[in-house]
Amino acid sequence: MSSGAIVGYHVVAVVVTFEAPERLRACLGALASQTRPPDRMVVVNNGAPLAGRLAVPDSVVVPDSVVLIDSETNTGPAGGYHLGIERALDMGATWLWLMDDDIDVPHRCLEDLLTLGVAGGVEPQMLWPTQVNPAGETENYPGWYAVLVSRSAVLLGGLPRADLVWWIEDTEYLQWRLPRSGVVERRAPHVRVVHGDARPDARRPAWKTYYETRNTVWYRTRVSRGMWPGGLVRVLAVLALQSARGPDRRRRCGAFAKGVIDGLLGRLGPRWPLPQPKR
Repeated sequence: MSSGAIVGYHVVAVVVTFEAPERLRACLGALASQTRPPDRMVVVNNGAPLAGRLAVPDSVVVPDSVVLIDSETNTGPAGGYHLGIERALDMGATWLWLMDDDIDVPHRCLEDLLTLGVAGGVEPQMLWPTQVNPAGETENYPGWYAVLVSRSAVLLGGLPRADLVWWIEDTEYLQWRLPRSGVVERRAPHVRVVHGDARPDARRPAWKTYYETRNTVWYRTRVSRGMWPGGLVRVLAVLALQSARGPDRRRRCGAFAKGVIDGLLGRLGPRWPLPQPKR
């Protein structure tokens, strides 16, 4: 299929970021340098306002193509993608390209994914590139790794659940809800993206312990019940051991206990403070 055959589609890239202006700048530069660049870019910033701290890369030919949404508080990736996808739909996106700010995409990534999607003639659908880590090892996890989703898929499956805040929001949406709504999944083995190293974290903070525990319990008991109860017990045992080790273990053990209770009772939403932007 010629590249001209994929010009008539309105592609909006959605990127969620937190306190990483340099990494975001590199990400936007890579998007703008695509052989078939996205028509618009929506950046949801969960950190401090980026105005004055983010210079739009020179490769972005039309700076107005970048729509920056500064969140007043840190809503986590769940809230960020909920807001970003909603805005992309309002902008008339026919395809939504969803990714975190630490995804390194090759120059032909969007062109190859879009060509595959258009040629397939399948609706609704989402197209996965092959995800590798910096060491080159394949890690095809369901996450915000430059997955290309058709508008019809979002209209059918809805928006990500903002009340999950952090952890498992991508699994619930991309691995569970969309496929079970009838969205066809396709993977492009020849399109490889690199997922950068995780943020350095000397110890696992209490807020991560809480949301990982709560959302895992909620997901395993209310959504994906195939691994309940044995799988859930094993996961909780690992989380309990992690919580009981190292400094601040009393606070993390409290977060673990609260996460178990809230997960079983279905208490979602921002029930434990997240890191807030530096003003």
